Amino acid sequence: MSPGTMPMAVESPANGGQEQTPVVSVRGLAKTFKRESGAMTAAVDDVSLDVAPGEFVVLLGPSGCGKTTLLRMLAGLEIPDSGSIEIRGRRVFDAAANANVPTEQRSISMVFQSYALWPHMTVAQNIAYPLRRSGRRISKQQIAHEVGRVLELVRIPDLAQQYPNQMSGGQQQRVALARALVSGSDLVLFDEPLSNVDAQVRERLRYELLDLQRELGFAAVYVTHDQAEAMGLANRIAVMGAGRIRQLASPREMYENPTSRYVANFVGVSNEISGTIATISGATATIETPVGSLQGRLEGTAAAGDEATLVWRPEHATVSREEPLDGARFSAEVETVLFAGAHNEVVIDVQGVRARAWMHVATPIESGARVWVALDPAYNRILVG
Repeated sequence: MSPGTMPMAVESPANGGQEQTPVVSVRGLAKTFKRESGAMTAAVDDVSLDVAPGEFVVLLGPSGCGKTTLLRMLAGLEIPDSGSIEIRGRRVFDAAANANVPTEQRSISMVFQSYALWPHMTVAQNIAYPLRRSGRRISKQQIAHEVGRVLELVRIPDLAQQYPNQMSGGQQQRVALARALVSGSDLVLFDEPLSNVDAQVRERLRYELLDLQRELGFAAVYVTHDQAEAMGLANRIAVMGAGRIRQLASPREMYENPTSRYVANFVGVSNEISGTIATISGATATIETPVGSLQGRLEGTAAAGDEATLVWRPEHATVSREEPLDGARFSAEVETVLFAGAHNEVVIDVQGVRARAWMHVATPIESGARVWVALDPAYNRILVG
């Protein structure tokens, strides 16, 4: 995208799908680091992304995939090697034009993994800090009012005079969120903000964060390696790997229609059976595997004879002692049965490959049993490469 060109319009989930200028527009962003060995590695490699007003976009991936580096470049904390960044239609970085707007002039808010609270300041003083440093003329009364307002929003109004070391991790995280919200920015960046709190607190804060985001209408770019967190929060998820966005889609679309084995294995629980494509009819393909012929929806482009992988989810398998009368099925041995509350997770051996299937808790099954597994072609996905 050349300097001065406005980014494309995108649909905003907060405005009934109306097209608006993106809050964030990234084009061709790249960043390379030198390892201790002297080798160069691409932390972010030619990434382009738009974030709509009011949208919640989650950058999901394992450590080292580039998600935090991408977030820090949006914030101005890392300088890209190439590409451009626009925030609210304003060019804040352009490698070609040698333009880089400092962090404090980008009008964004950020919540860090480490909270980054000033230990010598009270909660109220920590939250007020962005207002005092904004360069705007804001009276003490206005600051006190805004601090009180966001303390109510994050449900800790009685902690205003506490110091960070006097609070739990969950309370500190609420303070960090309140500080990010106090300036009223319509863009908030989150760097794994819930990773330092326990599971129960993390789940509660996740719901509260989503409620606040919907109530206040800010756009969010959120980094996490936790797939459950991503699925629960996002309007769209960008799964990252080796510095690139491997798939960008809604949580449902990504779960039901992964476009690669990498995405399928990272989002949700998946099983794989390798084989060779026998026939293709429209969007459906038949794959010959060690356990027989299986059908599924073909993702991508392929031809008969290509090696491929059939991916299936545990909840889409039917496990029974009796062989089904028709349909694709195969025999397997039960290795382990794990009670998972709402269902039993059955670990099975499929021609030497371990797979998982879910069964109703009332269905009796034991380790060592021989069972039949039937897969519904409507839910199978055949991936090439």
